[in-house]
Amino acid sequence: MVNKVNKNEISRDSINLLISLFQTGDYKKAEILAINISKKFPKNPMGWKILGIIYLNSGKVSKALNVNQKALKLAPNAPDINNNLSVTLNNLGRYAESISYSKRALEIDINFVQAYGNLVDSLKATKKYDEAYNYINKAINLDPYKVEFHASLADLFQRLGKIDDALITYEYTLKLNSNYYPAYINMAKILNNMERFDEAINLYKKVIKVKPDLAIAYYNLANIQKKINKVEDAIANYKKGIEINPSFDDAHYNLANTFANIGEHEQADFSYANAIRINPKNQKFWSNRLLNLNYNPNLSNEFIFNQHKLFAKQFSILDRNNIKNKNTRLRIGYVSADFRKHSVAHFIRPLLKNHDSNFIETFCYYNNSIIDETTEILKTYCENWRSIFEMNDKDILKLIKNDKIDILVDLCGHTPGNKLLIFASKAAPIQVTYLGYPNTTGLYTMDYRLTDRYADPEKNSKLFYSEKLIKLNKCFLCYSGNNKISHNKNIPQNRNNYITFGSFNNFKKINSNVIKIWTNILRSIPNSHLILKSSENIFDINYLLKKFFDEGIKKENIRIIDRKINTQDHMKLYDEIDVALDTFPYNGTTTTFEALWMGVPVITMAGNNHRCRVSASILENLNLKNLISYNSTDYQKTAITISKNKSYLLNLKKDLREILQNSNLCDSKSFTREVEEKFFDIYNSKNLD
Repeated sequence: MVNKVNKNEISRDSINLLISLFQTGDYKKAEILAINISKKFPKNPMGWKILGIIYLNSGKVSKALNVNQKALKLAPNAPDINNNLSVTLNNLGRYAESISYSKRALEIDINFVQAYGNLVDSLKATKKYDEAYNYINKAINLDPYKVEFHASLADLFQRLGKIDDALITYEYTLKLNSNYYPAYINMAKILNNMERFDEAINLYKKVIKVKPDLAIAYYNLANIQKKINKVEDAIANYKKGIEINPSFDDAHYNLANTFANIGEHEQADFSYANAIRINPKNQKFWSNRLLNLNYNPNLSNEFIFNQHKLFAKQFSILDRNNIKNKNTRLRIGYVSADFRKHSVAHFIRPLLKNHDSNFIETFCYYNNSIIDETTEILKTYCENWRSIFEMNDKDILKLIKNDKIDILVDLCGHTPGNKLLIFASKAAPIQVTYLGYPNTTGLYTMDYRLTDRYADPEKNSKLFYSEKLIKLNKCFLCYSGNNKISHNKNIPQNRNNYITFGSFNNFKKINSNVIKIWTNILRSIPNSHLILKSSENIFDINYLLKKFFDEGIKKENIRIIDRKINTQDHMKLYDEIDVALDTFPYNGTTTTFEALWMGVPVITMAGNNHRCRVSASILENLNLKNLISYNSTDYQKTAITISKNKSYLLNLKKDLREILQNSNLCDSKSFTREVEEKFFDIYNSKNLD
């Protein structure tokens, strides 16, 4: 009798070869073989099933969906094929469908344990935690030694806020398998959030021991080390992660941020450029790189401007809006992530408070989750408050257009939390950038930039901006100091018997040129001291100190304040310094005003662009031109001369706050009227469709 060959029967040798190729990770050959088998035996679900698994493991999820659906048509009652389709749908984020196929697999076979894990994952994704808890416990009862199930239960506890239960369950998972590195990673994430940094670091080191080729472990470890200012360790681990995975864009980006935080701006720019090369559509990468360029003293204005224009070229316009609204009052919208305790809030507050509601209707679009006392105050000054933090760009665009905004004002530029892609999409017929960023946005959809004639002299006004400059007659800033904070009317030099310089600017602004000139000043005045403080605790203090020590400054002559202190204590620190030294090329703004408010003169070096002329604008408006220098030699000479003039310092200590209060810099009503006039001028002159 002759045996008939089943035309739909795949040979055992073909299946074994396919499994072997798959298990050894040779997905390309496995895919080719699986495709050939499926074509040769189109009615056999085995070929389609294996091809679907190969596609899924190769990241070809859409193809996996197609072939898994073909397999299911051929074998609708196969629990494994139902489960494979469920896994595929989970990967596509189609969780409701994924859940239905997992449940179908379990209807066919309640003991088909593989279906439980994916079902629980999909239930967690849809926040059906009670149901997920029920199924994961059923899975554990079926297979009590499967580490993935215990890890999934721990993750569920974490999502439910049961942190202690999560940690205990992860520990039990690791007792089952001490090499199960995902449990170490998830435990470390919990401990990091709890600020138990040393424990989290130790867990990541265990991950690296178990899985030395896992780039994400080095990356996560570096993120913690960066947070606690173990800078050299962080840099080494970011580099190790990049060595393992050169296309790890976030590792390049965070390495760049680390370099930026320690003032190594050229190395930072190199790493930002790598991140952008890998992921050119990530706007955050671009903005942080552009912000970093402002700290670098070795770059030309032309180069920086061209880089900003490349940003505009990368992020194209989604929609144009040139239609003039017909509102009874001029609608002004302010967009910011800094309507909170932040330097930007100091300067936007007088404007919001004094807008004339008879003619202007204000809108604030707040892109931050932080709600503090400053936020609550600003809310009272704004007629229409909009929280946009959890909204996507399309919905924000729709909101702004529905609000019929006449003039939309960006207060961030390329600083964190910006919404420049909204402005790139021309959300309002007139768009203005102001205050938060010392340079151009680069966007040709940004119509204007608000500044003054001192911060942007006529010589450079048109060369390096994509926006047309609107120049206020006096200063582009208005300050409201706190009269409740008193200051010592005597200079610290009288009680210390030595001169004390100080700078409370962010340490990122203290580049090698600044350090060299400051140390020259200190060496020129015997026993002079320097006090430094930053509002951001993101700097390795020992790294900074070493730079001063390398220039010959003794340990006892420099003090760095590295702790967070309240506003009152921060301001009182100015009573400990005689002369404030401004940074360059990136000047201080709030720090310059604060020093002056506390009776401390500020020595600045004015350059040829906005970032290094803000302090000059402030001092020009106070008629303190003698504190403005224009090169390093004059800067040093001015600092030395002023520090030796005790009577001048004493008079400033007594009178400077009153001088500031009585100047246009604190005249919020006049300032607001001028800004409003400029807004009406551009609204009436704008050539709109």
